[in-house]
Amino acid sequence: MTEHLIDPTKPDEIVKEIFNNNKDIIDEYSKNFSKEILEFAEEYAVGYRKYLELDRLVAETKSKQRAWVAGLSYLLFENLLTSFKLFTHGYQVPSGNMMRQVIENVALATLCSLDFEIISKMTLPPKTINFYQDFICHKPEAQSHKAIRYLELNHQKLNIQQDAIEVLKAARKFFHNYSHPSQLGMANMISFQFSEKAFIGGSFDIGKMTEYKKELLHRINFSKILPNFIEGLIFRVKKLPNI
Repeated sequence: MTEHLIDPTKPDEIVKEIFNNNKDIIDEYSKNFSKEILEFAEEYAVGYRKYLELDRLVAETKSKQRAWVAGLSYLLFENLLTSFKLFTHGYQVPSGNMMRQVIENVALATLCSLDFEIISKMTLPPKTINFYQDFICHKPEAQSHKAIRYLELNHQKLNIQQDAIEVLKAARKFFHNYSHPSQLGMANMISFQFSEKAFIGGSFDIGKMTEYKKELLHRINFSKILPNFIEGLIFRVKKLPNI
C-alpha cells in the first residue's frame, strides 16, 4: 500500500489532501473485504426496496406525519450508506458517529409513526407526551437521543420485543464511543502495525484487520433488520389519518 502521509505544516499539501480521493485506502478495503462489501450492498438493496413500499404509501396521501416518517426513514438509508462509504475511505471515526445517528433514527422514525401518547417518564402518575407533535415543535422532551429510551419504556404498548431494544442499546453504546473524544478515537489515529506512526486524513492499517471486520459486520447485521423495521413502519403508517 502507498504511504498515506502528508506534511500538515505545508498549506499546499493540506489543500491536496482535502481533494484526495483516498484511492489507495479504498483499494485496500476492496481487496481485503470484497465479500463483506458485497454482502452489505445486497442487504442494503433489499431494505431499500422495502422502503420504496413505504414511500409509495406516503405519496398517496397529504399527511404530514406520514411524510415525516418516510423522510426520517430515507435519512436513515442515506446516513447508513454514507457511514459505510466513509469507513471504506478510511474515516472510521466520522463513520462511527454517523452510525450512532442511524441507530437512533430507527427509534425516532418509530415514535413519529404513532398517533397516541407514550410514557416519557416513570412517575406517579407516569408523564406522557405525543412524541411526533413534540418532535416537530422542537420540544426538549422529544430530542432524538432520547428516542431509544422511550422505546424501552413503551415496548409492551408498541409490541416491540425487549431483545430488539437491547440490540439497539448495545449498538448505540458501541458507536457512542465515536461521538466524543475517546480512547477508541485515539486508537484510530495510531498505527497498530508500526507503533511510531500516526495517521491524518484517513487510514488503512493492516494491524487493525480484525477490528475493521467487526465494524463492517456491525453495518451488515444492521442492514439485515431493515426490511422488518420498514414493515413495522408501514403497519403503523397505515393507521394514521390520510391528511
